[in-house]
Amino acid sequence: MTGFPLRTSNVTAQKDTKLSERLKLMIRWDYQNAFHTFNFNPPSTAVDFQNPRTFGKVTGDITTTSIGAQPLMHLTVALSW
Repeated sequence: MTGFPLRTSNVTAQKDTKLSERLKLMIRWDYQNAFHTFNFNPPSTAVDFQNPRTFGKVTGDITTTSIGAQPLMHLTVALSW
């Protein structure tokens, strides 16, 4: 059995500003899973003879943000000289 396809969407906006000859300011905003696409765990492939109704069922969703579950935002401000 194969699982569901992994779908993610990321949005980034960045602004670089030169404050002086030596100073540069960067402001960056990252938004992961912008369209709120949920990626579920693959169906179970183990047969449990005590409870055979669990075979092939999707029992939950992936909760890590790195692969597209709950939306996550980052704001970065960097000053370089």
